[in-house]
Amino acid sequence: MAPILLTPVSADRGRNEIDLLSIHDLPLTSGAVVTQPVELQNPDPYQIDLPYRWEGQHPARLQVAISGSDGALLSEEMAAFNNTTSPDWLEPAGDGSVWQHLGAKIQPLRVPPGAANEIILRLTRVDREPGTLVLFASNKMPATAGQPAFSIDSRLTMVERPAEVLEFESEYGKPRPAWQKVPTYFSRLQSLAPPWLPFPVPELLLLLVVATGLGLYILTLRPI
Repeated sequence: MAPILLTPVSADRGRNEIDLLSIHDLPLTSGAVVTQPVELQNPDPYQIDLPYRWEGQHPARLQVAISGSDGALLSEEMAAFNNTTSPDWLEPAGDGSVWQHLGAKIQPLRVPPGAANEIILRLTRVDREPGTLVLFASNKMPATAGQPAFSIDSRLTMVERPAEVLEFESEYGKPRPAWQKVPTYFSRLQSLAPPWLPFPVPELLLLLVVATGLGLYILTLRPI
């Protein structure tokens, strides 16, 4: 339990940025460009987590340019995307995530200080390695008449593909021990709870489930 609580995590993550229902490959050959506007959801953006798949012998390289909504360049750097394949014996269980199922890993892209409101992420593949670097995208769902506002897909689309959204997740605040993020977990849990389940009922139920699971785990360690 202690290692989990001490694991560095970001202060917060963006919401509703990934659509797993329509996720699909976004192949990038040498010279390909992807331009994705990113609406920053909180102050103090830290990085953008970009899932990818690459099976080349040498790293693929992308020029990563981040601009403000006014077009002013905020940062530009070269990012190396390493091979994502690994023998099954190295990861016998994995994390069970959709990215593991897709054979993908996460490439962190730092957001420069001073970025606010909306930024433009421009990725250009500059290497000449054989093979295709795969990013991921999803389809933007069109709004329908009478659709509730909370269910409308408000994500911004790629410039090159106006009907698709690059899959990424934004992070906010410098990494810190997980136990310091407990208030954020509770805040999000409360926002998802029905109105007839007031604070702190959802939190107490969650703690009860965690305590029960931990107790059962401890019992399995005791010799019979």
